[in-house]
Amino acid sequence: MNHTTTRGLPAAVAAVLVGLLLVAGCTSPESADGTRTGPPPADLTVYAAASLTDAFTELGEAFEAANPGVTVTFDFDGSQVLRTQLEQGAAADVFAPASTKQMDLAKVGGLMRNDSVKVFATNRLAVLVPKANPAGIASFGDLADSNVRLAVGAKDVPIGDYARRVLDTTVTTASYGPDFRVKVLGNVVSEETSVNALATRVVLGEVDAGIGYASDVPVAQRERVLTVEVPPELNVVAEYSIGVLARSDRSEIAQAFSELARSPEGRAVLERHGFGPA
Repeated sequence: MNHTTTRGLPAAVAAVLVGLLLVAGCTSPESADGTRTGPPPADLTVYAAASLTDAFTELGEAFEAANPGVTVTFDFDGSQVLRTQLEQGAAADVFAPASTKQMDLAKVGGLMRNDSVKVFATNRLAVLVPKANPAGIASFGDLADSNVRLAVGAKDVPIGDYARRVLDTTVTTASYGPDFRVKVLGNVVSEETSVNALATRVVLGEVDAGIGYASDVPVAQRERVLTVEVPPELNVVAEYSIGVLARSDRSEIAQAFSELARSPEGRAVLERHGFGPA
């Protein structure tokens, strides 16, 4: 798990967070003489899609800074991996997968407080290429070239599912045709269980390209990666939802974090990290 650390944050974000927790009814303990001694300590565990790592780490820092005594802990991984862990009894308070399919499965399985679940962000696919670009990839169509080593997500990972949906669309698209999908999938040398693993392979030059999200590459490594557009007529919109887990005993704080992700301040953080509006 990745634990957030607290640093200085915009006053606007702090103000929103304080308001959210006041609405949630959080109270401070009293000393023997009846005076307030500060908020009670609380731990909040958030299971979130790996593609949210940078954005949610920033939101977690904001949440902690505005709420002394609250510690936010994240587990970032493939959405299907996290859902499976939750089904097996893992303890968490908030779930934020990268696809509505994974959230729907969690809801059907009784894992969620269904009325708390909301879509809060979107993402689009892109082709990620190492800056050296050894395979000379300049367009989406180049992924079918015989010299390309390609990384994609595994079939049950949202990014892998989205990538295959894009390739399925090419079969009936005149400029690509039925052979394009076969050639691209024939170039796959790695199927990853998370977008972070996929992006890392690209950054390290272990593959010539990867089909990921435009937001996948960490800010510190973006100068080492080129982004090639997936044609708009082929691209898909990935919807990210967030909600409170039914087993959470910190539902008020969990709801406050979910509301932060959907607030104007939260959207601003997400947009800085490459996500689109819900």
